[in-house]
Amino acid sequence: MDAVAFVNSLRTLMPSAVDLEEYGLDAEEIADVQSAFDAKQRQTYEAKNTEVEHLVTAFDCSSIAIGIVRFDSGVTSVKGGTRFAYCEADPLVVDGDGRILMLHHDVIDADPIGCAEDSERFLDAMLFAADAIVNRVGWKGRGIEVARECSERAGGSGYLGFYRSVVGGL
Repeated sequence: MDAVAFVNSLRTLMPSAVDLEEYGLDAEEIADVQSAFDAKQRQTYEAKNTEVEHLVTAFDCSSIAIGIVRFDSGVTSVKGGTRFAYCEADPLVVDGDGRILMLHHDVIDADPIGCAEDSERFLDAMLFAADAIVNRVGWKGRGIEVARECSERAGGSGYLGFYRSVVGGL
């Protein structure tokens, strides 16, 4: 999945203001919830090599959160790759081979945790996770099934641990 398709698909998951109001949220809370589904296109940006880098440079993704993953407002070079998001406090990076990895925020020499074979698969897996989280009633008690589907979309069962964390609340 490319960055534009991800942004467009994520917007379709946005709950309506009417539904959120019926849930009991006020106007400010509704705006906060909806902002998590709406990355705004930037006027200017520098072309990047991978789709996740393109995502956070071409769009303001600073309010986008899926489970415990929060996207950055841009990319930053760090030891181990190019950071584009966080999973709680741990940076998510694209490494030199294009893989998506989670680095430990506190232990520099810790082995990274694999998240996806490449950025396109990562975005596909994260969109599936977002859909399951938004439609949690239908997935209640089936979190491991969602995590397995995400890991398959990401490139295989080796990514299951990461996605179990992302959708752990289902």
